[in-house]
Amino acid sequence: MPRSALEISKICNIGSSNVYRTLNKLSRYKLVKITGSIGMDGKKMHLYQSKIKSITMTLNSDCCPVVTIFGSSSEPT
Repeated sequence: MPRSALEISKICNIGSSNVYRTLNKLSRYKLVKITGSIGMDGKKMHLYQSKIKSITMTLNSDCCPVVTIFGSSSEPT
């Protein structure tokens, strides 16, 4: 369900600056859907929703970890 950065901050009990920083990174990789609206007070409100369906991570002692992220269409992102 789409949520504002402040809602995410309260739910996860982390600072809003960390939430905005993380959302910025996730949006650069197109892993969050951002929608917006204008409130009654004229302020813009952005809502964020994950596009990630699942994440698979494989760890090996021989090489770097392999991470596969599946989006809503179940195709690797």
